[in-house]
Amino acid sequence: MALPITELKHESVQGREEIASYLESIAQGVRAGQVAFRHGEQDIALKPAEQVSLQVEVKQTEAKSRIKFKVSWESQSSQTNDPLVIE
Repeated sequence: MALPITELKHESVQGREEIASYLESIAQGVRAGQVAFRHGEQDIALKPAEQVSLQVEVKQTEAKSRIKFKVSWESQSSQTNDPLVIE
């Protein structure tokens, strides 16, 4: 059974310590195997797989600097343990 598509977006301006705290909470959740997010009435609990993909993008201009992180994994239901057979 496919999971419903759920999306939560949040954007804010905060101090470095608050942002670092968010990132630390995400890292702890990934280590523990569950990351829970809540924003207003929305909440999502994600369960990272053992193998996780990480993409990092860094950009700096004279006016602005940016770091983007993308962490993703295949859901358990879409992962296959079938071996690759080449004949």
